[in-house]
Amino acid sequence: MNENTTLETGYTLTDYNLRFDQRNDENSVDSRRDQNALTHSTFISYNKNWNDKVTANLGMHAGYFEPNKRFYADPRLSVNISLSDALYLKTSAGRSHQFIQKKLRDDFDDFNDQSQFWYLPDPTTSVLEGYQAMIGAFYNRSGWLFDVELYSRNTKNVTVQTNTSTLEEGRLKSIGADLFIKKRWNNFESLFSYSLSEVDTEFDTDLSIFFDQRHILHVTGLWHLDPFNLAVTWGYFSGMPVVVPDFDEDGNTSQNSLDIAYIERFPSMHQFDVSATYGFTNTKKSWKGIVGLSIVNLFDQNNIVNIFQNEPPVEEPYRKTIGFAPNLQFSIHF
Repeated sequence: MNENTTLETGYTLTDYNLRFDQRNDENSVDSRRDQNALTHSTFISYNKNWNDKVTANLGMHAGYFEPNKRFYADPRLSVNISLSDALYLKTSAGRSHQFIQKKLRDDFDDFNDQSQFWYLPDPTTSVLEGYQAMIGAFYNRSGWLFDVELYSRNTKNVTVQTNTSTLEEGRLKSIGADLFIKKRWNNFESLFSYSLSEVDTEFDTDLSIFFDQRHILHVTGLWHLDPFNLAVTWGYFSGMPVVVPDFDEDGNTSQNSLDIAYIERFPSMHQFDVSATYGFTNTKKSWKGIVGLSIVNLFDQNNIVNIFQNEPPVEEPYRKTIGFAPNLQFSIHF
């Protein structure tokens, strides 16, 4: 519109086609679900700059979900304020709706087959609705970079499967703070990151969130010695909640069969990782190669994540992080 004002708009048409097909030959179970949906979405964004001191973005995202014939409008706002050449304040707030979603689970997905859990809203389930607000600051001077954010998130219409035929709706609430610090001295670069968070649920049934981890910390050192690069990282993670699996009444295993030595949370975890790469080229520099070696969990730290929720072994019911794991890489780019 002019040098300091921009107006943007756009439209997207999405065609969802999902198929859930589960077969169990042992029990002669054949369960299949097909879902299709068209969604129309549009947005408008108004951006304003006041002499590079204050920048603001006011937007509206709208979506129409054909299966339930409903229209959703979501406002969003972000503002950045420059207090000096090095210090900025930032804030944002907004609402959003998500149509394609998956059921909240009380455990990790060991099969890593996430497609089987996706579904679309129908007369029995609602569209996900989320609210998020953030305030933070950013500082960058003399090789130092500080970035901190405080946030709050509230997600409604989250579904969890309480039994084979019932879906229960509830909400997730999370609050937290993220801190990132970076400093560079010539060929050496150090990075520090820390996350503090708390996740709560509101369901009719008591539901613990297995990924509710209070503290996550990483300290990294990078050495750039062309053509060599070396990186070391130490990570610390507070323990995750203890979630004891439910057992069938007719089964041979019960909660009493498991010797669980922890009550509320598992012990804190930590590990040390290293990696190194060497890059080389031919005389004409028409291609380049990289040889790399990395070792995850160098000291083979024994970290407990949680308890296997599906038929856990009685002798060793704990799921653990990866142990000592070397990896060798070789690649050529041309």
